[in-house]
Amino acid sequence: MTFFEMKNILIFADPTGNHSLSAIKKGFKPENIWVWENDPAHFYAIKQIDARINLVEDINCLNMNFDLFDFNIGNPPFKGQLHLEFLKIALQKSKNVKLIHPSGWLYRDNNSLESEVKKLLEKRLTKLTLFNGDSVFTGTRFQSPLVITEAG
Repeated sequence: MTFFEMKNILIFADPTGNHSLSAIKKGFKPENIWVWENDPAHFYAIKQIDARINLVEDINCLNMNFDLFDFNIGNPPFKGQLHLEFLKIALQKSKNVKLIHPSGWLYRDNNSLESEVKKLLEKRLTKLTLFNGDSVFTGTRFQSPLVITEAG
């Protein structure tokens, strides 16, 4: 049994199933992969990778009903501060987190959710990588750089 066969991974948003496929190639067992996805049109692509992959539609279900995950990766929705809700859940539920999302929250401290996320990152933050999302996500315009937040 490999290291990854014993671990659980939570993926936020996997529209084409590529993240799930990548996790399987790394050695994760399909039944240990959990994918939050809010678009039923994406379910088919994920289930084509492997029918044993677990799909979750309700973000609140993750917050209440799941034990700790070993890994969490994702590119959560950027609408409003929804990405911070995902980061908060990831930090509460996962030992290792890697999310791509807007960076505006790094420069502010006037919002309780932003403050809560910063508190959860204390002593866990391993890396922040700022980058120009406009050049990576073709056809988009972001008001601030994007960030890859990594925590362990």
